[in-house]
Amino acid sequence: MSLATPSKRVRIAADSPPPRATPSKRPANGTRSPRSPWQRARQEEDERLMELLPNLGSGLDGEEEEDDDEEGWSEDEEAIEDDADEDEEPAPATSSKRKRRAPLTIKKKKASKKPIVALTASDAYFIAHSAPPRPSTTPFPLPPLTAAATREALARAPLKAVVPAATHEARWGQWLCELERGFDLLFYGVGSKRGALNAFAKRVLRKRGELVVVNGFFPSLGIRDVLGSIESLPSISRSSAGTTSSTPEASAARIHAQFSKPDTRQLFLLIHNIDAPSLRNPRSLALLVLLASAPQLHVVASIDHLNAPLLFPPDSIRWAWHDLTTLEPYTMELSFRSTSLLGSGTSAGAGAGLAAQGTSEAAAKHVLVSVQAKARKLFRMLGEAQLAAQPPTGSGATTGTPVWATSRAQLAERARSQFIATSEDAFRALLAEFRDHGMVLSATAPPPGEEGVGEWLWVPLGAKELDRVVKGIEKDD
Repeated sequence: MSLATPSKRVRIAADSPPPRATPSKRPANGTRSPRSPWQRARQEEDERLMELLPNLGSGLDGEEEEDDDEEGWSEDEEAIEDDADEDEEPAPATSSKRKRRAPLTIKKKKASKKPIVALTASDAYFIAHSAPPRPSTTPFPLPPLTAAATREALARAPLKAVVPAATHEARWGQWLCELERGFDLLFYGVGSKRGALNAFAKRVLRKRGELVVVNGFFPSLGIRDVLGSIESLPSISRSSAGTTSSTPEASAARIHAQFSKPDTRQLFLLIHNIDAPSLRNPRSLALLVLLASAPQLHVVASIDHLNAPLLFPPDSIRWAWHDLTTLEPYTMELSFRSTSLLGSGTSAGAGAGLAAQGTSEAAAKHVLVSVQAKARKLFRMLGEAQLAAQPPTGSGATTGTPVWATSRAQLAERARSQFIATSEDAFRALLAEFRDHGMVLSATAPPPGEEGVGEWLWVPLGAKELDRVVKGIEKDD
């Protein structure tokens, strides 16, 4: 038997010789008296342990105990069988080992969270930008502003600090000298550069040659419009302009040949935002490089995109770079994109709402200055048709489809016959320029007195205001 104490462990070897038998003697107190020194030592040890550990008295008489001490004793215990009958001879002590094995547990290997391939900073950047953006679910408590309320709010907004115009005017002489030496000018910087470059073109460049201004930020602008504006100049000879070929490459070749002659008056081509998406394709860039190579044609352009210098190889155009930071807002450049701010729409419901508010004459003139010539002709055609049916004292504010609305099918047929828009896509693109700014409204319900299914268009201006706008277009053209 194995006796365990907090500080001592007593073991009886299994192969020790059995003790000698002695006559049985019962003590006076009625307890069993030991028959050998070995048994007496055992009983004394038990009594001593009972005094020290009274709680373990029931587990010391012929039972196994587990050793739970912190030193890590083995769980195998030795047992010695003892005959309870005091009259029989004690049997030889035998020992048997019973091994108590812990239950077999299989520890699962945790999956490593470390990736097989370590991500670099560039990988993390592209992963972050490839995730779809989460739309905001925060409800906006205020209703959207109307077009008139938006213009009033912008008019009351305090103006931010801008770079004085005199700062740029002091460098006009340097810019003109570089143009005369065969360089082309490319301007960059923070803020809209349209006003500063237009002032330089009107007050300096127009006095020294022909001037063509191109608004590259216009969404539907293409290289054909740029080449058509140049070929419409009076300085282009009739022999070169009357060629039957109308491909952009043929037009660019004719312009290059014309302005390569020494006796031709020089041309200044001002392009606002030459890095616009409409002029960023390889075909347009190649034709612009061909135009810039003509000795009598000078290009003045502005950029706002960060990677715009990558569009032109170093040996394509001889650019002279200039910082033209103005800190002015991009009002005109962004007017064709942020159209939802003005509450524009093309549906019948949106059109009726804008018609009730109307538009202003100044806003219409402001938009007409920045659009291409074909768009102005289309707006003039629609305005003349509306003035023919609108009362002289009529107002632009109306609810529903007005009586003076023009059928879209008739307007498209007239534009096709006058070569303003020879296809449906071209007509839709020109009309979208005015729809986005609320200058042209549409409805599917026919006006009073008309029947049929279709779309009806009108300009939300009064008769007097529309007449002045149409006459202004005729004067500019």
